[in-house]
Formats: sequence, C-alpha cells, structure tokens
Amino acid sequence: MNGRHSMRGRDRMRLGVEDDNSPRLTTGKAYRGIEIMAAPGLHERAGELLAGLPQGSRVLDLPAGRGAMTQRLSDMGLAVEGGDLFPEMFQPEGLVCHQVDMHKQLPFDPASFDAVVSLEGIEHIENPFAFVRECNRILKPGGTLLVSTPNILGATSRLRFFMTGFTAASRKPINEVSGAPVFDHISPKSYPQLRHILHTSGFRITRVTSSPRRWNRVWFYLFYPLAYLYTAATLRRESDPEQLRSNKETIRHLMSADLLMGRCVILVAEKVNEL
Repeated sequence: MNGRHSMRGRDRMRLGVEDDNSPRLTTGKAYRGIEIMAAPGLHERAGELLAGLPQGSRVLDLPAGRGAMTQRLSDMGLAVEGGDLFPEMFQPEGLVCHQVDMHKQLPFDPASFDAVVSLEGIEHIENPFAFVRECNRILKPGGTLLVSTPNILGATSRLRFFMTGFTAASRKPINEVSGAPVFDHISPKSYPQLRHILHTSGFRITRVTSSPRRWNRVWFYLFYPLAYLYTAATLRRESDPEQLRSNKETIRHLMSADLLMGRCVILVAEKVNEL
C-alpha cells in the first residue's frame, strides 16, 4: 500500500469512520474495556474454536486492531502476539503488537507459530493467496490457521447479488476516484474460493462454521429444495473422482445453516504441507 492510501486509512480509523462497502468497524461492545472491531459474537466463537490449543501455544493475531481478540487469547493462557498495520491503536498492556503489512512478507521466522488467527482481514488485501502462503511459512507443521471473512453466500447476500450484482460484503462500487481506502472489501471471497486458496496452499480445512447466525433469513428455506437440487446437479458434473468427492463436501457446506444464515464464515485449517 502506498503512503497516500495508508494515511487515509489511518485517519479514518482514528476518526472511527467506516467505508461504505465495509460492515461496521465497531459494535459498541468491548472485552475488558477494549473495543471489539468485529461482527457481534465473532470473537467469542473464535475463542471457542481455539479452546483446544495447548496452554502456552504461540499465536499470532493478525490484524489485531485495538487488541480485544489478542487480550482474549492471552486470557486463555496462550502466548499471543498481535500484528497490525497501525500498532499504535493496540491497547492491551503487557502484550506485544508488531507492525505488519498483510500485503508483504510477514516479519517472522519460518515455523515459529502454533496458530495464526485472522479475523475479518483477508477481504481487505490484494492477494489472499500470498497471505495464506505466508501463514503457511510461519506456522509449525500441524499448526492451525483460523480465518474469518464476511459470508457472501448468505441468503440475504445471494438475494442482493441477484437484484443488484453486489454482495453483502461489497454493496456498491468501491470508490475509484479518491483511491482505495484500507477498510474497503477489495477481495471478498466465497467459501469455495477460500477452500481453494487454503487447499492449494498447504492447508486442510477441519471446520466450517459461522457467526453470528441471523435467523431472520429463514425465508430462504422456501427456496431451499430448488437451490439444493440446482447446486448439487451443477457441482456433480465433474469427471475427476477426487474432485467430485471434494465437490460433494462443498455442497454440504454450501447448503448448511452456517453458510445460509451466518454473517461471517469461519474456517479452521491445519497445516499439512510445506510449500
């Protein structure tokens, strides 16, 4: 990112201003006095998914924002460090926040972390493939990557795309005149796209879930039988037996309550190969 874009993003963050294509950066909620800059319930759900990590595991929280998730992970007994483009925003006392640009090589040694947590960050960067490969590099063999991003395959997002051509993650064109601000969703990704990125970057997905669920979207179930049949018929047109097995798993996830009702999709993946 050049200085012009970075400064604009910094100013917007300090002023608490949101970009038009991004969900609210603040929720009015806090953890131990630290403002949560994420969808409601997302931090709590991520904490539940990481509860199985051994005490003392070294974890990177990126982007850390004000540090609410970093503090939560520390309180779970994990040796957590934050990383953010603007570390001066970081609030937890006694914890470290490195200056990290997710567009560049991460400033950490290979195989130095047990887990990387990236909540609502991957949709803001230009090359998600490069970022995920960097996560692979800094994770130990068998390490955990937890990624969340706005769920563009939710029922409301599907309807919005049908009516306007824009998803819930990018509700109108990104401003191309003033420059791309830091917080715009320049790379919104669907579950199949994220799955491809992870599975071709040395990871294997172990959990697909979402948070929070919005049950006011149950109207979609009126169309569920037709949507399921059409999705299944489309994804089963595959001659490669191994890919067909993958597609069947994708169908199950695409038509699950998590991906139809959830605001943010959460993927937990294990590092299975070095790159």
